[in-house]
Amino acid sequence: MTQPITPAEAQNKKEASVPKEIIEAFNELIVKHWSGGSARFKSMELTALAKQKTGLSDAALFEQGYFEASRAIFRKAGWEVTYDRPGYNETYDAFYIFRK
Repeated sequence: MTQPITPAEAQNKKEASVPKEIIEAFNELIVKHWSGGSARFKSMELTALAKQKTGLSDAALFEQGYFEASRAIFRKAGWEVTYDRPGYNETYDAFYIFRK
């Protein structure tokens, strides 16, 4: 009999599905924007780099949830990860902040 997947197994499988190029894109941007205690970069910069590295479309990157799963991977590696996007009636570019 097939057993249902646990939430932890689902999360682990989702994280394992993230292409290495996505992690490389995050790593490059963290290093590029590192200020000694944190790195802040725009979501559109990450998306452009991830598209370049993977050949995937914006839609594919977001539909697969690669960026969200990557945030979990970086949190497990010891980073405090913040993702901020504009809410209703706000007009700024979404961004990431990685802190040690």
